[in-house]
Amino acid sequence: MNNENQKNRRNFLKSAGTVMVAAIVPAVALAQKEESRPTTQNNLKQLIIFGGIAEPNPILPGAFGQACFQFQMQANLDGSRGFAVISDPVVSEINTHINIRSVTRDVNGTYIFRGGTGKTLSAALLGKEVEIRVQILDADNCNVSLTIEDTPVAGLLLPAIQKVRD
Repeated sequence: MNNENQKNRRNFLKSAGTVMVAAIVPAVALAQKEESRPTTQNNLKQLIIFGGIAEPNPILPGAFGQACFQFQMQANLDGSRGFAVISDPVVSEINTHINIRSVTRDVNGTYIFRGGTGKTLSAALLGKEVEIRVQILDADNCNVSLTIEDTPVAGLLLPAIQKVRD
């Protein structure tokens, strides 16, 4: 009986402590002055993209025709830095890091990112020049065209979603 009372008491104290902490957190956040809060944004605009193809394209040769390309990218629009990844969890030969070195904008408003492949599991992708064209569409959607020098993925179209962050 004593053990049962002790167990109930512990459960009560745990619950009461959780409720008290949950009640205090919003009050502390509201009590901070707006100017004293740390800023998490920078003054650079960033383009963040997630996209890919959900089914293999058998027209492409070898591992490229078996892969479901997943694409992620984050880049500053001033061209100062950027990084992208293409991957497939099953066909790992296409998994590649892309370092973005520059960005330009053409007359249509399409962003053109240029860089090169870094770490990769494919000898066919190692050390290649990369061009990523991003056409901004309505409702945070975009079309991404991925071209990796002298490879079967030249001009690969990846429907994607994007967010421009100030």
